[in-house]
Amino acid sequence: MITLLATRNQAVDDAADMADRLTRKLSPPEGLLVASTVDSWQGQTNGITIAVHPLSGASTLDAFNSAFGRLAVACTRATHGLLLASRAGLDDLLANARARPGNPFGEPGNRSLPRQTHARILATMTRARIAVP
Repeated sequence: MITLLATRNQAVDDAADMADRLTRKLSPPEGLLVASTVDSWQGQTNGITIAVHPLSGASTLDAFNSAFGRLAVACTRATHGLLLASRAGLDDLLANARARPGNPFGEPGNRSLPRQTHARILATMTRARIAVP
């Protein structure tokens, strides 16, 4: 199964449209391409995940999209492969975001969350850039 995961409803609508177009064009087996939200996909796995980074539609690190749990879920659903798509300038957004002290459990601390967590997860991935006109 190939799952297209997104955070916000509009992005899921776009992912569902993409899955429909690919299904019409390629005629894969029924149910091979699925579009869903990251939140509703918790606890499930699939062969390949194509995920939209939670901050791709954000201009700032808002509480909803910057929660690193959504990124962790998106990155850990695939058993065979992950393609994480993000917007141009994501590194700059993370670098310039205001630090929020604390740790993943909400306790006082000196870590710069959530930007630090997002940057660390992204740093573990092989990255490429594709210019889309």
